[in-house]
Amino acid sequence: MMIDEDDLPRAIFDYAMKKYDTQLEDMCEKYSGEFPEKDCELSDEEWFKNFLCWLFFEKVLPETGKTIAEEGIDIPNVNRVVFYEPIPSEIRGIQRKGRTGRSHIGNVTILITEGTRDEAYFYVEKRREQRMQYLVREMG
Repeated sequence: MMIDEDDLPRAIFDYAMKKYDTQLEDMCEKYSGEFPEKDCELSDEEWFKNFLCWLFFEKVLPETGKTIAEEGIDIPNVNRVVFYEPIPSEIRGIQRKGRTGRSHIGNVTILITEGTRDEAYFYVEKRREQRMQYLVREMG
């Protein structure tokens, strides 16, 4: 699905409705009081768009342990993605990184906390990805 920046809130809403269906109404009720812009002077439509984006990025994704990159939403012209955690799965790592650099060279930044499992996950995923690339080259 190709979307532009203006359509992002609508795309998030449509995606959330498909993925979370009946849970979405409960989440709206549960988190509306925490929304940082709850008292801002905005039109109802603008407030709702901002709320949906905030809800999706700040509450839904972290609670389900997923990142937007893994959800498959295609935002054109992404030239950098930043991951706040490494993962040990080479397949998920490739999928996450593949969200950038589609129309031109992109950059990936992975945040790692020293002395934690982040370091181990990073090196495990890197080693597994290198092994996968080696096997693919050997097949061809």
